[in-house]
Parts: sequence; C-alpha cells; structure tokens
Amino acid sequence: MPLRGVFESLGAEVSWNGETRSVIAVKNNTVVELQIGNPTATVNGDPVTIDVPPELREGRTFVPLRFISESLGAVVDWEPETYTVIISGQ
Repeated sequence: MPLRGVFESLGAEVSWNGETRSVIAVKNNTVVELQIGNPTATVNGDPVTIDVPPELREGRTFVPLRFISESLGAVVDWEPETYTVIISGQ
C-alpha cells in the first residue's frame, strides 16, 4: 500500500529523508520511522520487525497496511466475503 496516502488518511504528518531513504510519520505522540529495504522499523524509538520491508515503486514508498495502521492506533479487520480491509479507531 502506498505510504503517504495511508499515513495522511490516519491523520499523520509525513516527511521523507532522501539521504537515508527514510520516511518519518508523526501523529500525536507517536513517531514511526521506516527505511527503504529495512525490515526493522521504529515506533517511538523502539525497533519493530515488519513482515515486508518498505520498497520504492515508481517513486512511491510501499509498506504493509496493517503495520502502518496499527502503529498509529487504528484497528485493522479483514472481511473475507468481500475482500475488504476495514480500518477503524483512527
């Protein structure tokens, strides 16, 4: 899932550091940092291993949707009958 749209829809501010190829998102008291190709992200400075490392595709950063949403306090559910992801509690 493209990172910026998800973070912003959850109310986070997003910045990009081209030198380190890192994304930093801030929402309230939560800071999430991800680096392209690195399977370890940080949430408030604590390391968290993610299933799939962030990657760049056509100039966009892609990350696992569940990790981003839950890191910012949202709840993620899957509706198998309709193949729908439901994000709530932002």
